[in-house]
Amino acid sequence: MNKSRKILLGELAAAILLTLLIVIAFEFGLLMPGSLSGHGSLYYVQMAMQLTTLFVIPTGLYLLRNGIVKKSVVGARSEGIYILWASVRMLMLCVPLVLNILFYYLYGSEVGFFYLAVVLFLALYFVYPSEDRCKRETSFGENGRTGAGDNNKTA
Repeated sequence: MNKSRKILLGELAAAILLTLLIVIAFEFGLLMPGSLSGHGSLYYVQMAMQLTTLFVIPTGLYLLRNGIVKKSVVGARSEGIYILWASVRMLMLCVPLVLNILFYYLYGSEVGFFYLAVVLFLALYFVYPSEDRCKRETSFGENGRTGAGDNNKTA
């Protein structure tokens, strides 16, 4: 579990670091904010990012509870399958986060992108790869129990 946790934390840290680098580059004038301001593609990009965000948040939060994914993670002998699915979940939330921040600055502080990025950032709290979460997500479904919040021991 320690290996998977380190990989997932690395992915999370890389996404947050990339987001911070984008913010620093635009705020300190290294890149010109608003370079796409007034461009006709704003509506289409906004619509695409809104739909993407609306899709990836519930999908990412419930990805490891999906029947097919749950069976492959619980039945796996190695951590590799868990790392794969947990990385997919992490990237489903992190890539749109970075893109929303980038579009926020490229389209001249269009606040809709910023709000979407904030919502995605808050969703990352619910998939933070703690040691307990990694253990719980690889053990749910065993003996017919859900894993999370199930402290009843059967004899």
